[in-house]
Amino acid sequence: YANRYTFRSDFNVEGDAAGWEAKTSIGETFTLGQGFAFYAYNELKGLPQGDTGNPFAAAEKISVSGNLAGNSVTEPLNFGGDDQYGESPFALAANPFMTTIDFDALVTDNSNIIANTYMIWTGPGFGAYNPDGNYGVDFGDGGQYIAPLQSFIVQRATGNNAQASGLTFDIAAISANANNAGLRSSATPDNKLEITASNPAASVRTFIAYREGGQPVLSDRDGRKLFSTMNAVPDVYTLKESANGPVAVGANIIATDNLTVPLGIATTYTGVITLTFKGMDRYDAQIELIDKQERPEGIVLTGREVYSYDFTPSHTGVRVEDRFEIRFTPATVTRLQPADDDAKPLVYCRDNTLRVVSPASGIRSVSLCNLQGQEIYTSGPVNANTFTTSRLPLSGAYLVKVTTEAGINHLKVFIK
Repeated sequence: YANRYTFRSDFNVEGDAAGWEAKTSIGETFTLGQGFAFYAYNELKGLPQGDTGNPFAAAEKISVSGNLAGNSVTEPLNFGGDDQYGESPFALAANPFMTTIDFDALVTDNSNIIANTYMIWTGPGFGAYNPDGNYGVDFGDGGQYIAPLQSFIVQRATGNNAQASGLTFDIAAISANANNAGLRSSATPDNKLEITASNPAASVRTFIAYREGGQPVLSDRDGRKLFSTMNAVPDVYTLKESANGPVAVGANIIATDNLTVPLGIATTYTGVITLTFKGMDRYDAQIELIDKQERPEGIVLTGREVYSYDFTPSHTGVRVEDRFEIRFTPATVTRLQPADDDAKPLVYCRDNTLRVVSPASGIRSVSLCNLQGQEIYTSGPVNANTFTTSRLPLSGAYLVKVTTEAGINHLKVFIK
């Protein structure tokens, strides 16, 4: 098992970011039944702020205690801290077993030590797993299951203020086989907005999801971002408030449909970048994209299945957090037309009732179809400016055909 991934910290005393640099060649063979150790070079060796000395002067050993031929191993996690960046939220860990482990089960066993997100280096950048979905650079089949001997980066749990903590691997509780594990298809897609930034270098994903247990400030449900050295990769993220100010996250778990979320991007790329938005047709809220430079009036994303937006960065080599915003407002109306098109009918669903309002012309009939065009319900003659029905199908996205005295309108609605 030579050439597994390990990491070296990449500390730039001249710049404004601390990240991790992947080292893909270990050059050693791990022998089954023998002990082994991982090493990480730590930038936090007591160098005073502004010291330009070599931060890699000494190695910090990540040792493994316990019997590797047995069932339980404890690894020390070293989160560390320094004068310039404060306490680190990240630490390096590794699966010490020759079997796949279940990360969700590992978190359950160590809930006071680590949060429910991990990251691995993929080549272009970091890929991350969170129970509500992957973010960062795509890492294929990566998910809740971690391969044998795989190193990964974990996030400090709220309330864990120790610079060093013990992470316990109990194979009886965390092995994929013990949990009857099979690869999951994906996290729940409803009320989840996915945003992908793409250019020739890579595609990077972030997401915002409305979930029970979401918080208005940073919590263990969120997945933080870890930035590598600034390069051409379009490293997209959102911001979330914390006790120490806004924090970059890849998984932003919220519990409200009335807020504005800053959308940031870090890259040195100077060409066209494409932002692709998905999931608006399954999100029970009105959603708008704000580009303060080019489209300050906002772009309505509500009800769309996919929307792409091209832009050219006006600043490169820095994290830009003041250009884009995602605005969520309550779903009193769900439609494809812009909000200022008041002559068009409005359709929305609330309290298990579908409501259609046509302020400018009388409604003749209303039909409800699935996204494949199959008719599920049709009304009789309406001859009024409003229409309601409680004859609703299962939750999901549907097309509503509204025939009025002025013509036919096709709208989209999400029924939950």
